[in-house]
Amino acid sequence: MPTTSGRRITAPVVVAACHVLATRALAGDDAPPALADADPALGNGFGLVLRCQTDALPAYPGVGDEAVQGLQLLCTDRAQLARAHGDYLAGEIPREPVPLAMSFSASDPTLAPAGQHVVTIWGQWYPYALADGGDWDALAEPAAQQLIAAVDRYAPGFADSVQRLYVQTPLKLEQELSLLRGNVMHVEMSLASMFGFRPTPALSGHRVPGLGGLYLTGASTHPGGGVSGNSGRTAARVVLADRRPAARLRAGAGRRLRGLRR
Repeated sequence: MPTTSGRRITAPVVVAACHVLATRALAGDDAPPALADADPALGNGFGLVLRCQTDALPAYPGVGDEAVQGLQLLCTDRAQLARAHGDYLAGEIPREPVPLAMSFSASDPTLAPAGQHVVTIWGQWYPYALADGGDWDALAEPAAQQLIAAVDRYAPGFADSVQRLYVQTPLKLEQELSLLRGNVMHVEMSLASMFGFRPTPALSGHRVPGLGGLYLTGASTHPGGGVSGNSGRTAARVVLADRRPAARLRAGAGRRLRGLRR
């Protein structure tokens, strides 16, 4: 494939971990029908992200310090989750947001300056397209402060600990990270887009039918987004299986047979 500088790089195997639609665009006119026709549901965004530099980690009363080593889903009960999801489905900012706090500098202090911490707050269910046509650039700051206040209710003093803040709305996630419609999972995380349907039935096996040597992985493929490595592990197994001598011999014989039939 050519690079922006014009340099051409060849390889027997390419594993694409980018958005499946980015892979389709890169393939261009060479995209076979399975890829050219791919049109998975992208959904209406997936969340809002706050990147916070703080002078302290979140402190949850009555909870041990080990809590900040993992992900901290902050909600009272399932009803709160249902209300926030319902607002999202209606195209509205959650009236009672559900924060997911991640304080990775608790386990890796090199991520922040001495005496400081980085805390990422993931706001669940913030729609990319708002039902009232609202402008995310104008709504970013009030939505961020609402989310910080939601964390502060569980970890009093957190709001005062925030020294610097960077807000990534669903629109910013698309503009800065090429996450279409702000969906960090690339493709809708619904039953119609999971398992053998992800990203499409024709592409669910990590291979691209009609374009040998191109494989898919990443959030566009099963099991979706999240730092698990599962899609990469599966794709690697598929690549290794296809690269075994017996597999290559079968593929070559199949191509020759198809040629004779023509």
